[in-house]
Amino acid sequence: MLMHIELTSKGPDISSSQLAEFEERTGQRIPNPYRRFLLDHNGGRPRLSVFKFQGRRGRMEESAVDGFFGVHTQEGYGLELCLETLRGRIPEDLFPIASDHCGNLVLMGSRGPRAEKIYFWDHELEGPDDEPPTEGNVYFIANSLDDFLNGLTELEVASQ
Repeated sequence: MLMHIELTSKGPDISSSQLAEFEERTGQRIPNPYRRFLLDHNGGRPRLSVFKFQGRRGRMEESAVDGFFGVHTQEGYGLELCLETLRGRIPEDLFPIASDHCGNLVLMGSRGPRAEKIYFWDHELEGPDDEPPTEGNVYFIANSLDDFLNGLTELEVASQ
C-alpha cells in the first residue's frame, strides 16, 4: 500500500545515502516504512492530525500529531536531537516518528513482535530517571504506518 498524507509543511529532500549516513552517525536503524516516509516527505506537519488509541484503564483517548520527525529539518522536529533526548527513556525496540502538542510521542516498532506497528508514548507516565524504560506508558495505535496515516482525522473544534 502506498502512503499518502497531506502535509502543510515538510522537510528538505533527502537521499538514501544521507539516511544511511544518519544511521551510521546515530547508531539507530530507521524502520523501513519510516525510511520511505522520510524519502517522500522528510518529516512535516499533517493537515489531518488526530488519532485515537486505547489508553489508561482501557479508555479510548485521542491526541494529535504536531509534527513528524525529519532529518536536517529547520522546524524543530529534528530526528537526531529527538534520539539523543530519548536515549534510555523509551523501550529499545521502539523508534520515534512524531510528537504531539504536549511532548508525547508516536513510535514505530523497529524489530521483534512490535516491528512496524505504531504506538503512543505518554511522557507524563514515564518512570524515574534512574530506572529502565517502562511499558506502562506505551499504548498500541495501529498495525502499520499506512493504517496510522489513513486513520488520521481533522481536529474538531467545539462550538460555543
